[in-house]
Amino acid sequence: MTEENRRFPRSVAFCSFVVAACAVAVTVRVLTFGTVQVESPPPPRVLDQTALEEQVRTYANSMEPSDAPVLCPLSVVVTKGAEFECTVHDDGVAVIEVEIVDEQGRLSLGRP
Repeated sequence: MTEENRRFPRSVAFCSFVVAACAVAVTVRVLTFGTVQVESPPPPRVLDQTALEEQVRTYANSMEPSDAPVLCPLSVVVTKGAEFECTVHDDGVAVIEVEIVDEQGRLSLGRP
């Protein structure tokens, strides 16, 4: 056998040893520390669309009773001080200004 042919089995044996050592190290790591869990932040709180539009409708009806459709932005994130507008579509379009007054999602409604 030539020198090169004798080195080949040693190289294979060495590589097998390295792979086995890595496998043992990973197994010990997982068994000792468990798996690594990454926690994602909770999704942002958004206003309930139906409740929001109903509250705006109730406010608008206190000024002029109507069953007019109300449209508000979708998925409004609850952030204290955030402002947006909802529209009441009756004989025309009435704009209702909405402000989120606290982190619980309480609202302040008014006309522009």
